[in-house]
Amino acid sequence: MARKVLLISALAFLVVNLAEANERKNSEQPKADMNFLTDEILAGRKVGTNGEDASALYIKSRLESLGYEATIATFSIKDCWHAHETPVNGKNVLALLKGSGRKSEEVIVISAHFDGVGSSSMTFRPAADDNASGTVALLALAEKLKTRKWNRSILLAYFSGEEAAGCGSTAFSQSVSSDNFRWNINLDMVGRPRTSSLTVMMLTGNDDQSELVSVFQKAVKKTRLKLVLGKDLPEYPPWGWASDHRSFRDVGIPSVMVSDGNGSVIHGPQDVKETINFDYLNEATNLVFEALKRLDKR
Repeated sequence: MARKVLLISALAFLVVNLAEANERKNSEQPKADMNFLTDEILAGRKVGTNGEDASALYIKSRLESLGYEATIATFSIKDCWHAHETPVNGKNVLALLKGSGRKSEEVIVISAHFDGVGSSSMTFRPAADDNASGTVALLALAEKLKTRKWNRSILLAYFSGEEAAGCGSTAFSQSVSSDNFRWNINLDMVGRPRTSSLTVMMLTGNDDQSELVSVFQKAVKKTRLKLVLGKDLPEYPPWGWASDHRSFRDVGIPSVMVSDGNGSVIHGPQDVKETINFDYLNEATNLVFEALKRLDKR
């Protein structure tokens, strides 16, 4: 009964939040999305919880308000995380923007995970940078994508279960044919630069593939960011493949992750919305948008 009451409360909060969001200017929408996703009522958005359910419904409703047809796809954690004895179900949110050119059958996947590590009875972990920030950026990108026509199709994928061995993206990538999927760009932690004056954004994953890297190197010139490739660091960062882009690599789809690389306070109570730099997050959105425009012309 307590679980049902909590879900009803979260859904009621969702409806009120969406109604208020419709009255906000576009510049305020990312903050509204962040406020919702990091609210304590969602308890850190752990996969298989009411907080995840409400988050998935919120994302779906936001996409529908932008004119997308969005679906929620269920997956089982036990299918990919065998150490997890309880068959918990998670939810991915998917929306396809159909291309109108001769390459419309080819698909570029843009992803972000919306789940967090969850909270305990004593500790609230809001998971603001990891990864409400990527989710918020992908919602902002969904709006920008509608401003132009695209040659290829673009799939917006909001995954859950990333914090549970990448189960959501694994379930998705293994359930579809990869023949038409050209690239994956994954947004994970794009809201907290490592210092207040630093504008560095990291690109890891298949950052040794010139086709992907070159579009980002050109795209970053349209932003206020400085792009750093993982492969150019003295030691490749241990988190370079530690997100949903790995699931696409595992099925042969070239993939990269855009990330601030700032793992100092993730998975803890200090990962709060007050530490998110929305100008920086907006530049991350612009970077991916500019990269997409160049990829789409290839």
